[in-house]
Amino acid sequence: MPSHTPVPSVDRAGVHMEVNDVSTTEATLIEESAQKTRLWLDELAQELGRPGDQKYALRVLRGFLHTLRDRLPVPETAHLAAQLPAFLRGLFYEGWRPTTLPMRYHDLQTFLDKVAEDGQLAGETEAAYGTEPPLACSAPTSEPGSSTRSGRSCRTRSSLS
Repeated sequence: MPSHTPVPSVDRAGVHMEVNDVSTTEATLIEESAQKTRLWLDELAQELGRPGDQKYALRVLRGFLHTLRDRLPVPETAHLAAQLPAFLRGLFYEGWRPTTLPMRYHDLQTFLDKVAEDGQLAGETEAAYGTEPPLACSAPTSEPGSSTRSGRSCRTRSSLS
């Protein structure tokens, strides 16, 4: 990575200080977020029976997260987003309009239809299959390194949030 030259700057009090245009810390955070995101997607692809297919895993995760996000009140939405790696947080907030009321529906069919639509999935069956791993790992009984009742491992996603 090329070194960056400090840029002179003046703060509000008129004090001269040097500011790096891109700090090492910011670059490290970006790399860590990218690594966490790849790990999440690799594990999800594995859970979905499509090892190595990160594009598919990302579509499923997008559909699930957008549908969940649109059902939650703003405070819960922000709390959930804060637990995601930065790259997935951006995906989570993509297209969100916090001024709209949370969507109200009380049936599984509507939820799965919305997951399928947002994730560009084939339909309800694919959406149902795709939502099982993220739901299992978000269950309140899931602990880092533990398995849920379905026997699926939640270690990577739980320990990387």
